[in-house]
Amino acid sequence: MSRNHNAARRPRLRLLTLAVVAVALLAAAACGAGDDDDTASGSGGEGGGGKGWTYVDGSGKETKLDATPKKIVMHAYAAAALIPLGIEPVGIYADTKVEDERALEGLDLDGVEIVGEEWGNINIEAVAALEPDLIISEWWPLEKAYSGLEEGTGSASQKLMDIAPIVGVAQAKSVEGMIEDYVELAGSLGADVDGPAVTKKRERFETAKADFEAAVKAKPGLSVLAVAPSPDGM
Repeated sequence: MSRNHNAARRPRLRLLTLAVVAVALLAAAACGAGDDDDTASGSGGEGGGGKGWTYVDGSGKETKLDATPKKIVMHAYAAAALIPLGIEPVGIYADTKVEDERALEGLDLDGVEIVGEEWGNINIEAVAALEPDLIISEWWPLEKAYSGLEEGTGSASQKLMDIAPIVGVAQAKSVEGMIEDYVELAGSLGADVDGPAVTKKRERFETAKADFEAAVKAKPGLSVLAVAPSPDGM
């Protein structure tokens, strides 16, 4: 398959995944994000009393740092999952205009530097200026690449990996599994994932899941097709 075809295919695949993943992540993490008493605590901290930070990401790679990272640049999907859990990025790169990125709807991005708003086109200079300790994206097992760094992206964007270590939760068949992976990652970064704010969001997710399962059970012949629009197709 050609690089050009891959480049055209990637936004469609990502949008389709977003249609499924973002609903679950936002249901679990972002419901009620605007409530004054519903903001997750924790913002990185020193984690482990200065013993350093170790994380095995979706690719199986182990990353070790001397201290828990505080200055983090994130892909939009990672930011959509981690901001409601209390982990704030210093920068975000997205596959489209941030104002059009449905996964980021309702999140407070005040003070966050936007370092990319086109798939595979990351402002490397802007990322470097932020001096991040860590970059968080998502790992795509089929492409064996992180979001924004897949085959077909510009060579300049590949330099992202020269700026700071990059890790990512793996895209998977289980959306609930991805949610738990993000919760684990947030906890390692200092978020209070067992606190009342996150517990409340988890309960809302479980309630929504139960309601959905009841609605499906009530219509045994129901067929559902998840789709996502893109500029050149569905």
